[in-house]
Amino acid sequence: MSAPAAELPALRCTLAAPASATVGQPLPLRLTLRNTGRQTVHVLTWGTPFEGWLSPFVTVQQGGQALVYGGASLKRGEPGANEYLAIAPGRSRQAVVDLAEVFDLGQPGHLHVLPRIVLHDWVAGAPTGAPSPRPRALHQNAPLACNPVEIHLQPRKR
Repeated sequence: MSAPAAELPALRCTLAAPASATVGQPLPLRLTLRNTGRQTVHVLTWGTPFEGWLSPFVTVQQGGQALVYGGASLKRGEPGANEYLAIAPGRSRQAVVDLAEVFDLGQPGHLHVLPRIVLHDWVAGAPTGAPSPRPRALHQNAPLACNPVEIHLQPRKR
């Protein structure tokens, strides 16, 4: 069981994707985390694009219907220090994933991508290097506010 949600340090989240894409082609989704604070922040990468598609961290809707997530979902043990991502003050870190890898994007139409990212743990002000990972019972959960993304999915060209 995790500790109650805590106020997230000064991280700004931005999602970006092409305004239009073609059915059958890769569809990159870029997450940028910018540390606007004065301390280095270490975030656990679980459930974020920084670890790839190991859990559903966005919902994709097409025509008002949610598309089925077809990627992996993991059960977790205790985290290792290598699963924390350091973001220095004033710096950004980016991750790119392909929406077409885990969602059926076979039909043209309008896509609405809604982020639902929760940082499972974070440590602010830790010294340089990876922090000592905390047991899950001491994790500080915090929702990560990100913008939604709109994409027009065009038919394949013949």
